[in-house]
Amino acid sequence: MLQIVFKNKISGLILGFSLILVNMFMLFALISEFKEFSAFDQSALQLLFGGLFIWALNMLLAVVMIFKYAKMDIEGTTPVKLRSI
Repeated sequence: MLQIVFKNKISGLILGFSLILVNMFMLFALISEFKEFSAFDQSALQLLFGGLFIWALNMLLAVVMIFKYAKMDIEGTTPVKLRSI
């Protein structure tokens, strides 16, 4: 909630990278859980596609967050604005 209000660059980047690390752990947990199925049935398919959908959505949002705050950092430290001719 504080990140939404204050939009701190450093904490935004840290939060984005930590979300990526948590998502990698989630992917490994999903693969581990999927390997426990003896046969590829409806339940395995539902676990795989549901988990991958949630994982992909979380990764997308984490990457968007990193690009947003990295862009803010670059734009904020540019000393000279370029203008078109």
